[in-house]
Amino acid sequence: MSVEALKAEKVGCLEDKYLTSRLMGMFLPRIAGEKGADLINFYNYFRWVDDVVDEGPMSRDDKKYFMERQMSITEVVRGNRDELPFNMSKEELDFYNNLNKDRKLKNEVVTQAWILLSTIKDDINREYIPRTKRELRHYNFRVVLSSVRAAAMIGNEKELKEKKEFAEFLQTWTSSASCVDVREDFEKGMVHFPFSEVEIDKIQKMGISKRKEYIKENMRDKYKEHKNYVVNNMGRQSLSIFGQEEVPLWQKLFTVATCSTRSCIKVINSSYNI
Repeated sequence: MSVEALKAEKVGCLEDKYLTSRLMGMFLPRIAGEKGADLINFYNYFRWVDDVVDEGPMSRDDKKYFMERQMSITEVVRGNRDELPFNMSKEELDFYNNLNKDRKLKNEVVTQAWILLSTIKDDINREYIPRTKRELRHYNFRVVLSSVRAAAMIGNEKELKEKKEFAEFLQTWTSSASCVDVREDFEKGMVHFPFSEVEIDKIQKMGISKRKEYIKENMRDKYKEHKNYVVNNMGRQSLSIFGQEEVPLWQKLFTVATCSTRSCIKVINSSYNI
């Protein structure tokens, strides 16, 4: 199946709106005007892509084609491709129009979007194949740093030059999501806790059913270690955002409040339920 053969109805937007999007929609446009609306559009698009890949009725090959289709949109904006994909959905059109706006740091925003899309595509190719600690750290940075950098460029029109302490906090924030979503991720073939190179080599030689059994049995202690680290450190680490001079005060306060309360509570209430 070609990328263009994927019909709009097959990748159409889900009906339910996301709680985070609704909350952002209540205050972001009032605080940041058009840039706030652009941030919501950017967030909604990537949530939609995640849902299509995670929950859409497509084969693994079709999901790869779908991701190539999304990445081709960024290539058009970059000037590396002449034509947009055939029969674009509303989400794709909104994404293209958002990326193609004449804004400061436009090319940098497109680059961060491409990195995020390529990371999602990479997950499709890893069916119950974990990463080493170093590989997972690099993967997490690609996800969270690209998201935060793009948000700063769209909403604040400034490049985020993250300091070491803030970068460590972002790693911990990503680990918190891995703890909360451990069962959901596992059911989709994704493993977001580190394994040794010896373990990974052993897993790669197994069939899918054996991989699942091995990972399920050996990931519990890794989950507990990450959960304890997140609970003990995320609230304190979130204060590092006050060292980021380019971030507005209201964003700093919102980040600290969210991580010290809602995110920590979700991690504390999470369990190894696979």
